[in-house]
Amino acid sequence: MHVTSHNIVTMVLYSVNAIYHQFRVFIHIIHFWYICYLNS
Repeated sequence: MHVTSHNIVTMVLYSVNAIYHQFRVFIHIIHFWYICYLNS
């Protein structure tokens, strides 16, 4: 398999996008838990 710089950039962008999405979901969970904690 021939790996070009374009393929590497695409893989890096895809990985960053996936990590960002998971991190954003994690932030939403923490934020939701924090609101529930304040309201209790």
